[in-house]
Amino acid sequence: MSDCCTDIRTALIASATATLQALDPSALAVNACPPAAAPFAEFTYVIGTHPSLGGENLYVKFTPTAACLATAAHGMYAFGDGSAAPMNATAVGRVYAQYGVYSVTLVVSNSEGVMSAATHLVTLLAPSGPTTDAENTAVSSIDAAPVIGTPLDTTPGEWDGASSVAVQVQSSPDGSTWGDVSGATAYDWTPTDVVFGLFLRLKETAQPGGIVAYSDATAARAVEVPSQSLGSELVVNGSFATDSDWTKGTGWTIAGGKGVATSAANNAELAQAALTSSKFYQVESTITRSAGILRIRVGTNTLRSTTAASSTGRDIGGTNGTSLNFPSITTSSGTVDDVSAKEITINPVLTAPSANMRVDLFYTLPETPLDGEAIWFMPRVSDLAAGQYWLAAVYWTGAQWDVTLYRTNNHSKTPTTAAATNIGTSNGVRVNMNANSLTLYTTNDGGETWTQRGSTATDATYQSATGVTAVASTGFTPGQLVYAPAD
Repeated sequence: MSDCCTDIRTALIASATATLQALDPSALAVNACPPAAAPFAEFTYVIGTHPSLGGENLYVKFTPTAACLATAAHGMYAFGDGSAAPMNATAVGRVYAQYGVYSVTLVVSNSEGVMSAATHLVTLLAPSGPTTDAENTAVSSIDAAPVIGTPLDTTPGEWDGASSVAVQVQSSPDGSTWGDVSGATAYDWTPTDVVFGLFLRLKETAQPGGIVAYSDATAARAVEVPSQSLGSELVVNGSFATDSDWTKGTGWTIAGGKGVATSAANNAELAQAALTSSKFYQVESTITRSAGILRIRVGTNTLRSTTAASSTGRDIGGTNGTSLNFPSITTSSGTVDDVSAKEITINPVLTAPSANMRVDLFYTLPETPLDGEAIWFMPRVSDLAAGQYWLAAVYWTGAQWDVTLYRTNNHSKTPTTAAATNIGTSNGVRVNMNANSLTLYTTNDGGETWTQRGSTATDATYQSATGVTAVASTGFTPGQLVYAPAD
């Protein structure tokens, strides 16, 4: 038995050597260097599919072992199909033409010309059967309204015969034109502001076959749960305990713990530079009036004009300057007291929306509202005829919030009513606006779920031009929230 094996091995080495010498006689040339260690021939191999040429189970990569590289100066592979290639320190690949069993030999030599060889039988088997495409048996779904900053609540699709399924979140402004959201490749992806107001759906791609299936995006429009915070007190000497800290225009004094207007001149104001431009503020004050009109302003933006004999209120608005001021309109007399101003942070804060863009504006209603308080949502969505705008007004009646949706012109105080309804004691409101409609929703759970209130006000209802247009006042910014007590 031993003699038989020796004879076979000797024959294989002779055959490989003859093949290598015929292909490259110099490959086995003797290196004239000093004596070196005897070579050790050995290699490993991996069967697979060539990345560009294909050939499933026909591509084999051969790699010499570390011991072989350490002792051999030269080497050649004989691949068993009549072809050969020099050995190198990395893998040498061979794509075979057909399946079968191949006797692969590596012959190596050292610097003295001493040779050795290693042989392995490499078996290449055809794939077990034809490839069948994956089949989608149930589409994926987004199970709750997407919320900015909260991982998606989804159910993956169901597939038969799928070896892998890749997911991609897509977005659309209108539910018909879709594009991939960059980096959104997980079922529990967390939506960011980049998809605010857009419809979302899941795109699944299954292998084999690259079969694609989409989720139903009907109710998958990304929203943002409102958040709101109130900063620290900014007004100094808001109780007017001392005659200091306030700038007093003609006719204004500080006396008896109040700011006092005595026949104050037109536009004369009681003012304090307590604010920062381009921010929202909550302002509280108590005003009495016996003549003329007294206003509350942040910068030059009017929050409220007081014509009543007495008014205690809370106002919210954006400022275009640093001054909190109470100007007299015409010649006015009255008092101002208990003044407070705090920065209010509302999330999200809108930038200027483009024409036909759907936008949402949220506000968390106060826990302890004052009688007569009102919140106005005044969007600017397109720019067609100056002076036209939408208005959603939310009023506290003393027992519940009421809402009226308006479409009006030129800041009119008698707008056309679009819809009105009692919204109860909800703790948050959301106004959804686009170029030709206005819809109001409320929440009782802090913004997790929303209920539409009243009907949708549409531009067509009032036979106006094709779109909502700019507010006729430089005091209002796009999508501005105005919050003030009603006189």
